[in-house]
Amino acid sequence: MAPFGAMILCGGGSRRMGRDKALLRLDGVRAVEVVADLARAAGAAAVLTAGADHGLDWVPDPSPDAGPVGGVQAGWRPWSSAACIAPWSWPSTPRP
Repeated sequence: MAPFGAMILCGGGSRRMGRDKALLRLDGVRAVEVVADLARAAGAAAVLTAGADHGLDWVPDPSPDAGPVGGVQAGWRPWSSAACIAPWSWPSTPRP
């Protein structure tokens, strides 16, 4: 398998949720960590978050109002190889 990186989109204002989804806990583990662990288990050589610093490698959103596309553009820049961009929905994501 070719090396790939995984990007977790963590931007947005959490207007509907009222708080940052990445910080919600699933069995005591922050959601962003659950997704990062899943990416690593799938073979991601690197994992970063786009839009917010949650303790992993990260890139800021250059245009916070650009929505998910802005996060993808920001997160794509560090890599020149293939990347896995996976949408994620709470709480149906299986644990590794």
